Amino acid sequence: MSLRILSRSLLRTASALRPAPRFLAPRIRVPSYTPRRLNSSSTTAPATTPAPETDEREPPPSYQLHFTCRPCQERSSHTVSKQAYHHGSVLVQCPGCSNRHVITDHLKIFGETAKTLEQILEEKGEVLKKGRLLPGGTVELLPPDETEGGDASEGAK
Repeated sequence: MSLRILSRSLLRTASALRPAPRFLAPRIRVPSYTPRRLNSSSTTAPATTPAPETDEREPPPSYQLHFTCRPCQERSSHTVSKQAYHHGSVLVQCPGCSNRHVITDHLKIFGETAKTLEQILEEKGEVLKKGRLLPGGTVELLPPDETEGGDASEGAK
């Protein structure tokens, strides 16, 4: 008799542990989209359809960096967006020795002040050579006092 009472109490506790039934939200029927096919035999011309957009975007303005890594003497080329160069922190990795070189640090990750490549090289007593890519693939080196988009006479005023 005590066994029967024990089994009933176990059944009551087991049913209490069972999760309560959840009410399902009503299902909303969404009509499926089926594109219409145009019959080639139809005499009416379809309404003006927009031309398919191409996913070709113009690349963002960027700088092309060419330098020689000092530890391994590997010459490499890297493309850096102008936004990253002027407003962010840029590191480039050497393909030869996998060293990372700081190009700019406007976010002050690697020091207390924001620095550009010009300032980093100036501290070491070195000169940064800037150039402009001309049509035909030739590179014109700019004089050291000329900034991009301006000329030397503007800097003197």
